[in-house]
Amino acid sequence: MGVGCGPPPELVAERDSLKLEVERLSAVEQRLEKEVDGSHAKVRSLERQLAAAKQEVALARIGVAADDPLSVELQTSMGTIRCALHPGKAPITVANFVQLAEGSKTWTDPRTKEETQAPLYDGTIFHRVIPGFMVQGGDPLGNGRGGPGYRFEDETESGMRFDKPGLLAMANSGPDTNGSQFFITDRATPHHLDGKHTIFGECQNLDVVEAIASVATGAANRPEKDVVLRRVRILRGTAATL
Repeated sequence: MGVGCGPPPELVAERDSLKLEVERLSAVEQRLEKEVDGSHAKVRSLERQLAAAKQEVALARIGVAADDPLSVELQTSMGTIRCALHPGKAPITVANFVQLAEGSKTWTDPRTKEETQAPLYDGTIFHRVIPGFMVQGGDPLGNGRGGPGYRFEDETESGMRFDKPGLLAMANSGPDTNGSQFFITDRATPHHLDGKHTIFGECQNLDVVEAIASVATGAANRPEKDVVLRRVRILRGTAATL
């Protein structure tokens, strides 16, 4: 008769021990993955709560709620443009614009390097105009390189698109580089702008926008004769209804 020749008992015991250790480590891995997933969910929840709180604070600073009527009059040397603002869709952007317009927010004047709370927009120019595209202003320097001395994040989650003329949006130099410069579309624009520039209002008086966009320009699309934004007036409540 032959004699069985299986693995030595000590190897069997070691193999069984390793198998149990692998099972234990697999269970630990699964538990940690669940904990990580739960942590990520908590972080996302906290991020949403923080974003909502920032938006509420921003609107509280200008004395409006997300669904309150709010508009702006851009009194230019070529006529007045009136725009409905969207505090519910872009609260941080709208609050920044309103505060700079009314002089209720500190900013750094790039001409003097000093902090000020003077209304930023009054007396600035539309430094860049492109017919069939847009008119751009809001630069204290008047050359496209100025701003308030700080930057803030984009608000493009509303899904609004550049599909019509008269849209009021922030100019920027890349993601989350908003400051004070803005533009108004003269036509529906290419889709490459969608999701890259925060739309925070919609304007009437498109004849004035078109007139500004059609002026003679020189280098860098700058008007040969200054188009001045004489005054920016914020309207609330019933006065804001277009």
